[in-house]
Amino acid sequence: LAGERYCTAAAVDTVNPERIGSAGHELWGYYQLRIDPSVPSVEVVPAREALKHFNVKLFLNPPNCSDCIKIVPIGPYQDNILPVNITLKNPQPFAGYDVRGILLSDDAGATLMHPDNFTNLFDNGGPVNINPFRAFAKLEVDRKFDAGASHTLQYDIYLSSFGKVAVIDYAVDASWPTRAKEPYTMAITEISGNLGDLGYKEITITARVKSAIEGDVDEVLLDASSLGFSSDLEFTHWSGEYWNLDMVNSPLAVIGEYSCLVKASTASSTNYLYEYMTLTVEEGFPPISLATEVQPIFDQYCIPCHMSAGPPLGLDLTEGNTYSNTVNVVATQSFANLIYPELPEGSYLLAKIIGNHTGFPLNGSGDRMPKNGPPWVTYGELDIINKWCEEGALDN
Repeated sequence: LAGERYCTAAAVDTVNPERIGSAGHELWGYYQLRIDPSVPSVEVVPAREALKHFNVKLFLNPPNCSDCIKIVPIGPYQDNILPVNITLKNPQPFAGYDVRGILLSDDAGATLMHPDNFTNLFDNGGPVNINPFRAFAKLEVDRKFDAGASHTLQYDIYLSSFGKVAVIDYAVDASWPTRAKEPYTMAITEISGNLGDLGYKEITITARVKSAIEGDVDEVLLDASSLGFSSDLEFTHWSGEYWNLDMVNSPLAVIGEYSCLVKASTASSTNYLYEYMTLTVEEGFPPISLATEVQPIFDQYCIPCHMSAGPPLGLDLTEGNTYSNTVNVVATQSFANLIYPELPEGSYLLAKIIGNHTGFPLNGSGDRMPKNGPPWVTYGELDIINKWCEEGALDN
């Protein structure tokens, strides 16, 4: 055994066998879980056929160790979910890192609820090659599963058929001699809203990806083929462990919910860590039009003064000139821009129309506009200008 412990689990990944040679992974155990929810009971059986093909370490199994893996139901089978505790013990004098218990279920009726993430390492060759796992020793420094240590995790397993015995493969994967080279955890921390079915609305997805080596994460991708995208969408690095993706529903997927797959890798490894997420497409509306909705308001209230021939403060708001003269253009009476795309509350032109332009923080001067009002711009008309600005002040 001492001579074996330096081996990696070569040829286990039937999907991407070329990745395993330098992956630094060991397969501590491979089992079949025979779950009878009607009792409930769980029988743990070493997968003998797997032992013939996979480089599985045997030290967790009898007679090497009689209590190195225990699976015990801890509650009743309710709402099709059976909660079980899985306890692993490391009887050897060497430690493992980022130890994961992977539920390799190709049966749609057996699902791990609330997994930490997903992996395709040590897949059993079935039709589902992205499998859920829970990580042990997450509270230990470097997620180190020390020699002689025991750790217990709760697995909530969804079983769709009461009384039917489910047979699920279960693999125990460890990184050795150091931590996992691929990312060890990933979470979608924010989705800024829902996509629109007309394709105009842009949303931002934020992912937090952690790796053992700070700054080693080099690629985060979104597989949104369920919405009709033909290739993966790339996140951009925002700050620290955070990555952002701005996207619109360009394939014009119809209203509904869509399961998508996020995957991340590091410069140290080509293996991916996976996480599923749901994107929602709702009824969308075209953005406010500068030409047909905003410009007529300026024509009614502003053009009597702000026309092409000698406009006050040089501000020409006639059709065809409004965009270039206002969007990201600094006001003459304030440090602020006349129009800040996506920031109406900081846009000086809107403040002049509302009449709060002289106070903090804009500290502007002059009269409320239009100068000869009332009539003032109505609340409905102001809402149109406000929404146009919120939507990015498009030149449309």
